[in-house]
Amino acid sequence: MHYKNDKLPGTVKKGSFWWRDVLKLLPQFKQMASVKMNSGITCHFWKDSWESQPLQTQYPQAFSFARNKNITARKAFRFNDIAAMFNLPVSQVAYEQMASIQQKMEVLQLDDRTKDVWTYQGGASSFKPGNAYKRLLGHQQSEPALNWIWKSACQPKHKVFAWLLLKDRLSTRNILRRKQMNIASFNCEFCLQAIEETVDHLFWHCAFAQQCWGSIGIQTVQGEGTVRNIQAIKDQLHSQFFMIAIILLCWTIWKARNEMIFNNNQFSIQECKELFFKELRLVSFRVKQSLSAPFDLWIQNL
Repeated sequence: MHYKNDKLPGTVKKGSFWWRDVLKLLPQFKQMASVKMNSGITCHFWKDSWESQPLQTQYPQAFSFARNKNITARKAFRFNDIAAMFNLPVSQVAYEQMASIQQKMEVLQLDDRTKDVWTYQGGASSFKPGNAYKRLLGHQQSEPALNWIWKSACQPKHKVFAWLLLKDRLSTRNILRRKQMNIASFNCEFCLQAIEETVDHLFWHCAFAQQCWGSIGIQTVQGEGTVRNIQAIKDQLHSQFFMIAIILLCWTIWKARNEMIFNNNQFSIQECKELFFKELRLVSFRVKQSLSAPFDLWIQNL
C-alpha cells in the first residue's frame, strides 16, 4: 500500500506512527540495500543504489539542481532530454555530472515486464532484521558465558538469575549500598568477619560458598570474578552440562542466603547439596531426550 500512485516509501510522510518511525530509518536501509534495475518501478533514481552508490552521493552538484529529488528511475528514464530533469541553468560542474549520468542511462535498457531485483547487506536475496539490527546498533562480541546460560536446559527463572549474576545486577548488599539504601549491615551473613556482601564474595570467595562448591568436588578461584570462575569450573567438570551445575549451585547459595536473611533459617552444607541435586533432577525433565541418559549418568557421578 506504500506504493500507491507509483510513489515510493519516503516520498509520502503520512501514515501510522509505526510507519513514520520506519521511515526515519530509510536512509540507513538504503545503505544496506542495492537494486538491479529492470522496470525501475521500485527504485528511486537519485537515492537508491542502482550504481555502486546512489547518484545523489556520486553527483551532489547535479543532484542539487534536480527538479524532483524523489523521482523514480522509471519516470527518469522516460525523459527524452535529461536536461528536463534539472532546474536550468546549472553550474559547470553540475553540467559535467549531467553528461556522466546520461552516459550511464544510455547503457541501461529498462523492461516494464521484469521486476527490479533487490539485494541486501552481504548479497542476501532477502532482508534479514538481525543483520539490520547489527548494522544499526553495532555488534560486540558477547561473553561466551552468556551463550552458555541461554543454551542450558535450566528453567527460565534460573537463566535470568544467572544473567543477573554475570552482569552484577543481583540485589546483593553491595548493590543496595550503591543504591544508597539504608540497612543494618552490608556485610555477608555467612561470614563472621566484616566483609561486604558482593557478588564475587558471596558466590566464589566466601568460606560457605567454597564449602558448597567443595561438596561436588569443585574448587573456586580466589581473587577472581564470575567470568574467570565459570571458566575454571568448566575446565574442572569436563562435561557439556557444566553450566547447569554452575547455575543451580549459585541458585542454591542464593536461596540459602535469602533463608538466613529473611527467615533466620541457616542451611547446612549438606542441606545445600540436597537442594542442589533436587534442582538437578527437575532439570532432567527439560533435557533433550537424546541427552537424557548421559545427563542422568553425569548426575550420579557428581
